[in-house]
Amino acid sequence: MKNYLLFAVLSFFIFSCSQESQIIESSSDSLISDSEMRLRYNALNPMDYKGKKFYEDLCLYQKNNGMPKSSAQMAGQLQFISGSISKSNPFSKGIIPFTDQLVESIMADPDNMMIAIVEQSGLTVESKNSLISFLESLLSKRHEEFSILYAFVADYEQGLIISTAIMQEEKDTLLTVSSISRYSLYSEEERKDRDWDHSAGSRSMNASFGDDNLAIVLIIAYLSSLI
Repeated sequence: MKNYLLFAVLSFFIFSCSQESQIIESSSDSLISDSEMRLRYNALNPMDYKGKKFYEDLCLYQKNNGMPKSSAQMAGQLQFISGSISKSNPFSKGIIPFTDQLVESIMADPDNMMIAIVEQSGLTVESKNSLISFLESLLSKRHEEFSILYAFVADYEQGLIISTAIMQEEKDTLLTVSSISRYSLYSEEERKDRDWDHSAGSRSMNASFGDDNLAIVLIIAYLSSLI
């Protein structure tokens, strides 16, 4: 009888420890997830969910197809993301005919292509000027660490939210662009970290699709489906 009671007590003790360990591990996983989310998420931006959706579709495409290594592959990635968002949003502009020629044009001259896309949009002058200023600054800062880029984008978003010069509908459009920009840049940071790990300290990348190029091309090319 004593042996039975001893066995029961030990079993209960082991079970309790196991349950406590699982709770701690679960809590730890949750903290890691929350921490990672804060690296790219901005709760102040009401359009952040669109950037999150963009990021999820981007990750799904790259998981199934790998990183784009040509203009044609980059265009295919854009087409996939555009199609996914169009299906989930009945009010979207539909699938944009992304082509490798468009990707090559943006890579050759991102600044002027960005300005041309914004100028051809139906945005008001105030919104166009705001967006061009934001994207030009982003282009100039694209070699900075992601934490610096995040702070810059978040500051822009905060300024937009309190602005009285831009009407709400266009604010939402610009906040969508900024959210997608932030998530795109975060995705680029993740890629660079993976490349560093895989190459043990040296990155061997396709020269045309090297550091800081993919996110910028992605942001500018996708503008036409947003504005």
